[in-house]
Amino acid sequence: MKKVNDYFSDKNYNLEKKELFEKFYHFGCHVSELRNDNDYIKLEVFDNDLILYNDNGNIICFDNICPHRGAPFICGNKEDGCQKLVCPYHGWSYQNGKLIIPNRNQFDDIEISKSDLVKYKIDKVGNFIFFSKEPIMSLKEQLGEFYSTLEMISKSIDKRIDLNKNEFLSNWKISLENALENYH
Repeated sequence: MKKVNDYFSDKNYNLEKKELFEKFYHFGCHVSELRNDNDYIKLEVFDNDLILYNDNGNIICFDNICPHRGAPFICGNKEDGCQKLVCPYHGWSYQNGKLIIPNRNQFDDIEISKSDLVKYKIDKVGNFIFFSKEPIMSLKEQLGEFYSTLEMISKSIDKRIDLNKNEFLSNWKISLENALENYH
């Protein structure tokens, strides 16, 4: 039996981030949520502020950090919306797959060549969008026999409907065990 402190240790947190978050695909959103150019969804996963974004019809996922000085492209607590990706700090922006740097001639070419968004890989199951930092297998392999069922479900939905939202601090492993344990 695990001790409660095992769930909260920094060692386990870092291991989960590396082995679960970075190596596998995770659900991001439904395509209807990113229908228009500049539509975005902001997600907080571990200590990462991620953005799923419609860049002129191309869906991208990236860390919400400008590669110049680390300011967020999308500020505040709003979880979805529509806005151009422009860093409020120095005006660096991202559009049509390219980083746009004002006063480019003031920067060393080597510094610019290494500058880009920290992007995640995107894959879809029907109309569901998934993301992963460095997947160790394809999304289809990861989902196995559930792939076709999930694809069918995704096509029967045309928009997100939230009836309510309750945010609470919880360790995901304890929540999962509570759901699986007959005692609860």
